Amino acid sequence: DRAPIMGIVPEYTFERFGLFEGVKQASKIFVGVFEDTLGGVKMLLTGKVKAKDISGPVGIVKVVGDASRSQSSGILVWLLAILSVNVGIFNLLPFPALDGGRIIFVILELVGIKVDKKLEERVHTAGMLLLFGLIIFATANDIFNIFKL
Repeated sequence: DRAPIMGIVPEYTFERFGLFEGVKQASKIFVGVFEDTLGGVKMLLTGKVKAKDISGPVGIVKVVGDASRSQSSGILVWLLAILSVNVGIFNLLPFPALDGGRIIFVILELVGIKVDKKLEERVHTAGMLLLFGLIIFATANDIFNIFKL
C-alpha cells in the first residue's frame, strides 16, 4: 500500500531517435527548461512568487525522495535533468560569487577596464554572504513547510 503522492507529474513517453534527431529533441527540451528557469527567476525578482513558495536544499531532497518512490524511474531522471540545468543556469547568472559574476569581471578586463582586485574580492564576498542568507532563508522555509510550524 502506497500513500498517494500529491503534486504535478509530467506526462512522458519513451521514443527512440537517431543521433541527429536525438540531439535536436534534447536541444528543444533544454531550451524549454532554460526558458522556464529564467521565467521563474523573473517571477521571483518581480514578486510574483511568494517567499513561502521558495524551496531550498531540504525541499529539493524531499521532492527527489518523493520522485524516487514513484512507479517510474523516468520521473526521477527527468527531475534530476531539470535540477542540473537549473543549477547550471543559476551559476551563470551575473551575480557576485557565482561564475556569471566572475565572468563579468573577466569581460571588463578583456575590454581594458582595470578592476581593483580588493574591490572585486569585496564584491564577491558580499555576493557570497547574500547567497548564504538566501540558502539559510530557503532552508528555514523548507523546514517550516515540512513541519507546518
